[in-house]
Amino acid sequence: MKDLVDTFGRQKLPILESITPPLLYLCHEVKRPILSLHIATGNILAAQGKKVVQVITDPHVRADYLTNAALPNMQFCVFDERTKSEFLEKAKLRNITADPKRVIVTGPPVDPRIVACRDKKIAWRSGPLKICITTGGLGTNKPEIHSLLTQLLPELHTKNPRWQLMVYAGTQRDIKDLALDLALQQQIGTKLVQIEDPETFMAGKQPHEQLDPHSLTVLYHPQILDANELLLQYAFPWAHGFITKPSGDMAYDAAASGSFMLTLKEWGEWEHNIKEVFEQQGIAREAHIADIIKQLEFCMSAQGKSQSWIEQAMLNACSMDKLFLNGAKEIVKATLAS
Repeated sequence: MKDLVDTFGRQKLPILESITPPLLYLCHEVKRPILSLHIATGNILAAQGKKVVQVITDPHVRADYLTNAALPNMQFCVFDERTKSEFLEKAKLRNITADPKRVIVTGPPVDPRIVACRDKKIAWRSGPLKICITTGGLGTNKPEIHSLLTQLLPELHTKNPRWQLMVYAGTQRDIKDLALDLALQQQIGTKLVQIEDPETFMAGKQPHEQLDPHSLTVLYHPQILDANELLLQYAFPWAHGFITKPSGDMAYDAAASGSFMLTLKEWGEWEHNIKEVFEQQGIAREAHIADIIKQLEFCMSAQGKSQSWIEQAMLNACSMDKLFLNGAKEIVKATLAS
């Protein structure tokens, strides 16, 4: 149902009406291949005869990806071999002739700066566990985030907290306010990071400031690109793990940075598929929102084994197949070669 709602919304006014004229104006004189990470954009341009390299960012093929699959001027970059097979199978079921040579397996588009974070990350074994709780682009999962913070914040009052906390609010002001208000209610110090222009950051090139282990750090910016830069600057180099919705960008990026994941409620079949991918690799498991402290205690304990689940999950993340690390480079390579 969510898949149908999402597809319906993307195909209806005023979304297409608002993006089509400026898009066609912008690309009117473009003769070289156009890289598209938004299917509506790709379909509009391909229908106008432009050469398009369309990225299917998730291990899930929605019907709108197949709209122009038969066009020789449209090429697709997909998550993995399974996604390629799904693409070709769904095209055949719809009597659409899709050339397998125009469906290229590249892996997900992960920023190389995030991959660089793993080089200095050591799998957690002892000491405070650094946890980043994140919202998604739509600001969903607010009740879950409220419950998590209500349970986890009191630990910061202790002399030696078992965990340190960061919240990535993205562009969602209500999530930012929620985190700050809950910390205030529990008399926890806060640090709000909303740098005016963070885009100059390069992983490993800028000294990382020390964060107070007894305070809650909140990352927020009203512009999505700058908000993402804050995530890259502060969260990925710092966090041992992320409590996050298994959306494409957050899940791929968190794993690529060498971190474990506890997943919030997913939105749609594509996020269910993403969740399964990282659960199968031993990097993620579903968060038990109502009993998050008990779950963390369990995951932090070795349980008689040589490593805790968290340490092993981080080691698994750091030894992931390169398919999950080099996607951005492979997508650019495919675009240049098309």
